[in-house]
Amino acid sequence: MKIPLNANILCHGDGDGVISAATLRKNGATGSITLTQPFLIHKSLGLQSPTVIADIAVDNRNPDATVQWARQNISQILLWIDHHEGGEPLRQVLGDRLIYDSSAPSCPDLLVRSGFETPIEWVDAANACDRPTDYAPTPLSIRLNSAFKVALLDLQEGDKTAVDRVQKAQIDELTTGQIHPLVDEKALQYEPLLRATEEASQRLIEVAPGIVFVHLSGTKVDVTALFNLAYKKAPVVVFQTLSGDTRQP
Repeated sequence: MKIPLNANILCHGDGDGVISAATLRKNGATGSITLTQPFLIHKSLGLQSPTVIADIAVDNRNPDATVQWARQNISQILLWIDHHEGGEPLRQVLGDRLIYDSSAPSCPDLLVRSGFETPIEWVDAANACDRPTDYAPTPLSIRLNSAFKVALLDLQEGDKTAVDRVQKAQIDELTTGQIHPLVDEKALQYEPLLRATEEASQRLIEVAPGIVFVHLSGTKVDVTALFNLAYKKAPVVVFQTLSGDTRQP
């Protein structure tokens, strides 16, 4: 499926969304790319030119706001593709401009089933990014997730553009087929982060039945991965870190 040459792209700012944006670029959308969160579009984004939207869910906390935003921007919405639960209310506004199937494991999976040209490697990676408990990680999903997690840490440390730069670099890497140095740099930085995470998981102490504790002492870790490892040992997990300002717990 081809889309208008100058169409802009609006996608979710996660691995699934990054691959969706690259897919739309590969299928003809050469306009600007905006990555955002579903709960932000009705607060800050108004479409000024024809746009294809992918992997943007209806805000489950305020579905009416998403539907109203779609209604207000209907003249600029060329197509909206999504796979998250709760998207059906968009149909009353978008009609056949909505491609929606909540059974799809990722948006690129739905895109390829809807006629878009998408490398199977991209689909497998998107499935692993969006449904990690159902789909095994792939080299591409690991690379994308590793660089993204390091960028999130950079953001927490004050680099406000870190995530946006890395995600745009990931899209460039996918669409050109050339290794992007920024993605390479951030993906490599994740290796010591993962080691520190695994070491922290070995320091988990059971402080009461069903409760484990670990003091991180300022160590950078992948918090999500550490939680997953900790939850295998206890249903309640307590972390202690040092304040960046006072260096106190």
